[in-house]
Amino acid sequence: MRSPLACFTQVTDERLSAASAVVKEKLNMAEHEKAKLERIHEKIVEAQERLKLKKSFHDGHQASARELLARYEYLQSQLNDDVADLESQGRHISSLEKSVLDWVNGIRFDS
Repeated sequence: MRSPLACFTQVTDERLSAASAVVKEKLNMAEHEKAKLERIHEKIVEAQERLKLKKSFHDGHQASARELLARYEYLQSQLNDDVADLESQGRHISSLEKSVLDWVNGIRFDS
């Protein structure tokens, strides 16, 4: 027959082994969760970088009110010059012709 101390030691060892296995399993799960969180963090950082890059591509492309006004004034002066040139040649320019000239001047051939 075994002594009570030996039984206690055996039960304690079994419990410690079971507790150790549980702790190891919890640590593995925690490491797995940490790895998942790190992958999610990497994806978020990559998405933020893509958004910054996308924003930098589009930042300067929005025309301000001042730029639109300058463009309008330039096109209006071009139209007035074209009309004055044609009228100096003895031609009368109708409103329709002015509209067509204005439309042609507004076309952007560089885009």
